[in-house]
Amino acid sequence: MKTKSKEENLVYIKLSCSELTQSKKEILSIEINLIKILQIIKNYKFLRMQELKSKIKLLKKLKETRAEIKRFEQTLPKSQISKRINGNKTETKKEKFLEKVIKNKNNLESQLQEIQKKLKNLE
Repeated sequence: MKTKSKEENLVYIKLSCSELTQSKKEILSIEINLIKILQIIKNYKFLRMQELKSKIKLLKKLKETRAEIKRFEQTLPKSQISKRINGNKTETKKEKFLEKVIKNKNNLESQLQEIQKKLKNLE
């Protein structure tokens, strides 16, 4: 029964010879394009895997160099000069931060004053 119902739903179209060859050419060109796309996708996957492997190697090297640097820092003697320099850096960072806060506060106050002047002029 199922085969009969399928056969009943089928529609046949008569094609000329030129239409048939044209449609076959189009189908083949579509297949060629699909194969090219598949090749591009495979190439992309391969390159992506290579990239990820390279990134993993780089991260491992970075961890190794960090560990070596820490080891060197621990073995080398610390001088008083480096402590003073580090202390000065933190003070300058704090000073810069405070200057920025003051500038922002002054800027907001000046904007507020300008707006108040404009309101007075409108009255």
